[in-house]
Amino acid sequence: MMNLKVVGQRIVCEESDIFASGQVSFATIQFDFSAEWDGLDKTVQFTQSGITYNVHLGTSNSAVCYIPSEIGDGTIRVSVFGVETGGSVIATTVPLRLRVRRSGFTDGKDSVEPSPSFYAQLLEEIEEKVEAAGGISAETCSEMIAKALADYIKTEDLEEIIATVISPITEEEIDTICTE
Repeated sequence: MMNLKVVGQRIVCEESDIFASGQVSFATIQFDFSAEWDGLDKTVQFTQSGITYNVHLGTSNSAVCYIPSEIGDGTIRVSVFGVETGGSVIATTVPLRLRVRRSGFTDGKDSVEPSPSFYAQLLEEIEEKVEAAGGISAETCSEMIAKALADYIKTEDLEEIIATVISPITEEEIDTICTE
């Protein structure tokens, strides 16, 4: 496991590791944040070949995440952003470059299972909170979804969010999450 320390707007590698391509839910990175990041809702971004994969870390100042399975061999950039509730503070970092090496894995398959979308990660977190609370009202659930989306909208292009996040939401998905 690699250990990265986020201090202010800089990511420092405290413990390195070798990453091989082709992994699924295996290679992890530990993130530890300095006090400036207290209370911010954090997301790590993995960028390779112009494509960015977001992994939500939450509000804790210590979090572990998997490297997205879509990441292949080559150079990746890792950066983090954090948003304060209400969006009055948005923290960012300078990207850290990491190398992913070609694995020796050969099974004849060219693809791996995709990592969950940012939307799917938010839904999973909300479902966990609903379950932990023993169920909540639809109004509270709606407020949680609105807050999560509002924070996300502040960091992404609105048209892209409408097309890729809001439009695909079905009534069945809302009913699954927002049950009393």
